[in-house]
Amino acid sequence: TTNDLWIAGEFNNSGTATFDVNFDEYKTIYFEGKWTNGASATFSAQSGTIVFANTAAETKDFDSGGDSLSKLNIGNTDPVIITTGTLRLANHLTLSGGLYHYVGTIDASAGTYNISVADTYTFGIDAGGTVGAVAVAFTGGAGTVEVGVVGVGNFNITRDTKATEPYSTSVFTAGSGTITVSGNMSIINGATFTKGPSGLIVFNEGSGLTSDGEDMGNIRISAAAGGDATTLTLQDSLNADNITIDANQFLDVKLNVNNAISCGGNWDNNGTFTARSGTVTFDGSANQDIDAGSSGFNNVTLSNNTFTLSTSTMTVGGNLVISEGKTPTITSNLNESFAVTGTTDGTNGGGVETLAVNTGTGTVTFTGAVGTGDTDMLTALTITNSGTLLFSSTLNITGVLSQTNAATGTTTFSNIVAVGSATLRGVAYSVNNSFTAAAAGAVAVTNSGLFTKGATGAIVAPGGFSTSGAASLANNITTTN
Repeated sequence: TTNDLWIAGEFNNSGTATFDVNFDEYKTIYFEGKWTNGASATFSAQSGTIVFANTAAETKDFDSGGDSLSKLNIGNTDPVIITTGTLRLANHLTLSGGLYHYVGTIDASAGTYNISVADTYTFGIDAGGTVGAVAVAFTGGAGTVEVGVVGVGNFNITRDTKATEPYSTSVFTAGSGTITVSGNMSIINGATFTKGPSGLIVFNEGSGLTSDGEDMGNIRISAAAGGDATTLTLQDSLNADNITIDANQFLDVKLNVNNAISCGGNWDNNGTFTARSGTVTFDGSANQDIDAGSSGFNNVTLSNNTFTLSTSTMTVGGNLVISEGKTPTITSNLNESFAVTGTTDGTNGGGVETLAVNTGTGTVTFTGAVGTGDTDMLTALTITNSGTLLFSSTLNITGVLSQTNAATGTTTFSNIVAVGSATLRGVAYSVNNSFTAAAAGAVAVTNSGLFTKGATGAIVAPGGFSTSGAASLANNITTTN
């Protein structure tokens, strides 16, 4: 064709026919009906644009025959075409240019049909409300969606910002197939992204992510074949399930912004996580595996009850917070260590929080204060390990401090300790300040090495104090039992 073409009915290129959109000319084909390009036929798109222009709210099948197209528009901006129909994929969709889904619906759920967009994929229209209330929808299937196949292509999900009812809607519903983005991904203006039931978003090349509070599902930072290392920089807070950082790849919460991350699944870091001053919240409903790799966290909030450390030490460089009413247990798979530099405490909301840490032969270190003595916050602490256990600052809980050490670890309390009661089992102990149990609270120590009490502060245990092994006491013990 040498001019733009409008097809009010169906397009059917069958047999071994060839349809050529005029070499080196930017021609546009508008179609309203079914599109069929036979498996043996050839559609030569050149640099032309195809526009789905059905305004009758009809569903039309789109079969590319496996041929690559140039650009595909669903609806149009110039001239303005408010498509209300549904384009239902009946084959793979491969575009050497961009996909511009302004209005209407793409349904990719009828089969395992892959969508490959070499350039940018724009979903939704942002016309400042000038086009009226429009609806944009995508329904994914088992096929993959690739954006920026031959370079960096952005994936933009937006909504027309119409200020009065009826409002425009823009809903992208991912399928179970993988979405791969070689560029930036942005969800803005109140558009909706619905994660797939088991879907995955892979970011490669230079990437930024604006997710606008949407649950992104599983994400992975990877490198394209033959491409450079990828740094995914968060432009706002991230809410995701499994988060995976491949070897030599980077996840950054953004300099001077420190965007928060909520992780509802596993954390698997084989690359670099740049925590800056941000907070990572683990809020899954089942056990969460945490492989921190060589990167520490800054602030961490535990909003789940079971965690497993797999293959690497977990270091919290900031504060550790336990969410309201949670009783988390952190267990090492392979004797990984656990360390908190800042404070460790619960949340003041009427419930109580506890913490249990089991690191096998790994060490446990609390550099900052643990607890504040508030009965509505962290009340009990259980440590099971046979490596060293160190409390560098104050320990103040109203419940039980329980420790089970099986081997040669040394336990050190460097600062003031106040507990409801304590049951300690280990080897050697060094208590360098006062150690106080509550009224009727007992302190029972099972030690195979020396229990040493320094000269600063006394041991106060109204419910009784005992050691099973040798003790060196440089200050008083007060007990009524």
